Amino acid sequence: MLCLFVAGKSCTKENGATRIVPGSHLWDYQVRPPSYGASPEQFAHAEMSPGDAFFMLGGVYHGAGSNTTTDEERLVYAAFATRGYLRQEENQYLANDLNKISELPLDIQRFAGFGASKPYMGWVDMEEPVKLLNPGLMDTET
Repeated sequence: MLCLFVAGKSCTKENGATRIVPGSHLWDYQVRPPSYGASPEQFAHAEMSPGDAFFMLGGVYHGAGSNTTTDEERLVYAAFATRGYLRQEENQYLANDLNKISELPLDIQRFAGFGASKPYMGWVDMEEPVKLLNPGLMDTET
């Protein structure tokens, strides 16, 4: 899983910027994450100005820090993407207007899950779902 975090407001260590344990995605799965009171050297803080962003692998241990300020709040937008053969929480295929989806560029339709992924998972009637959204689409375009 790939995660994108974008700062909507200033994110500092003092107002609770996301804490990250660098390299934790490489640990053995039986290694427990550090406790909240663990040594501060184990953590990095994603300090950002509004509009700044960072990417992170989903397997990295992370979490919000403590907001020790009295007059600041942090605002972070997050988006997560995963391979097409993994299932998301919300069924976006039924939750969105297919007419509007069909107006999006083909690469965005695929990214949103309307393309088959190797080993040809996600097909409908032995075809890629983008062909249902784009009836005139040729095999060479998929």
